[in-house]
Amino acid sequence: MIRSKILFVILLILVGGTAISQELTEQEQKAFDMLANLSYELGSSFGKEEKLYFKGEAYDAPWTAKLEPLESYVEILNKVKENAQLETNIGKYGTYLNFRSDVATTKPHFDEVFRLFLTEESVTKASGEDVSLNSRRRSNVISQGDGIYASIIYQVKPDLTEEEALKGSITLKGKIGDEFKTTLITKGDVGKEFTAEGVKYKVIKIHHNLVVLEPLSEPEEDILDIRYEHVNAKGEKLVKMSKQEIEAATGVKDDGPMKMSFTKSVMPREIYNAFQEKPNLTLEEYKSTFKSMILNKVREALGKSSTEEKWDNLYIILHLNAALDQLYFYETIYKKELEIKLDVK
Repeated sequence: MIRSKILFVILLILVGGTAISQELTEQEQKAFDMLANLSYELGSSFGKEEKLYFKGEAYDAPWTAKLEPLESYVEILNKVKENAQLETNIGKYGTYLNFRSDVATTKPHFDEVFRLFLTEESVTKASGEDVSLNSRRRSNVISQGDGIYASIIYQVKPDLTEEEALKGSITLKGKIGDEFKTTLITKGDVGKEFTAEGVKYKVIKIHHNLVVLEPLSEPEEDILDIRYEHVNAKGEKLVKMSKQEIEAATGVKDDGPMKMSFTKSVMPREIYNAFQEKPNLTLEEYKSTFKSMILNKVREALGKSSTEEKWDNLYIILHLNAALDQLYFYETIYKKELEIKLDVK
């Protein structure tokens, strides 16, 4: 099962460590309304066609680039394993397990052909009390200057005190390849099925700049770890204009705050279907119908619930910067892999 907290992490800032009871406090009600308004805006967007300001930008697509020989990538993969470290950090903002591996060399497109993700964890408090790890399953990999930096941050629940410690181990799998497989999606591809990162998907709906995907098989990694780029016929990446560029293009100065935007999100199918059946669903109707579901998300964000959403109860929504033109999903064809097992310190 995949733990999905997209759109809800901000609740931690709003409600701190307060527990939720049947009667919501003023602060809790504020968090509930924020989440309800945010998810309602997302659901109701399928009945709108927002004005989008975008431009084409020169783009070196990894699937058309000349890659290095597999052996040179494998050398770096081995160094990632050699340099791997795992540390426990206990502070006022929570308890975290931090994985990190720095490699003082790099190769072009290494961050695109490499994957490192959690496959197994056996972690408890030193006393034996159970804990849970919440995180993106896959590592964040950055090629910067002459180095490679791989990291994953696992939040540990419940929090530990300074006098407590963790014990156990985690196991990660590293994979590497030297070529890509691509799938092109255009406006006429509703109903099309394809595979990316080993997961089978179906295109459910295309609305303006929104693309809805249904996962047909269980993701090995995080449900949102799917790679894609949106380009035009020239092969240029379609990117959002800056606030200054929009003002120059429209001649209208905007002194308001930047709007919150997403590149991809997940939505329970029940909520998606409600908006498809009744596009003019009001905010109050939405809050009333899905109150318990929204409250469960508040509890989950506070660490008061360990409920996990099943991958087959979710739709993935891609929020493109322009109306759909040419959407390329791409994945590495992996040819070598290794395991990294680290003890908790």
